[in-house]
Amino acid sequence: MPLAPLLHDLALLALTLAHGADGSLDRAELAAIWAQLVAWVPGENPALVENVLREATLSYANGLNDAQFDALLGRLRDALNEPERARVLADLRALAAADADVHPSEVALVERVEAAWA
Repeated sequence: MPLAPLLHDLALLALTLAHGADGSLDRAELAAIWAQLVAWVPGENPALVENVLREATLSYANGLNDAQFDALLGRLRDALNEPERARVLADLRALAAADADVHPSEVALVERVEAAWA
């Protein structure tokens, strides 16, 4: 998968976790998403991450139903190897804790991702 679509899917997954849990996205969560995306593309122009995050935010705002979410998980499963999927799961767990309040729906979403990739 080309870099920008992969980053878009990673950003969309992160936004689904961070915003979907409580309907808000605080600074700590946004900073964690930014740092995680930048870590996937070391040495790339930060404008790439900014553009991808903006586009993923628009995609998220347009709504993400269960079929679209399952398709997202499938694309990521196919694009990432096992260590990379483990890294995404670790990133999601860190993101859930970024605002110092791990919501039960965040735990459930991480478990859903993990089960889809098992």
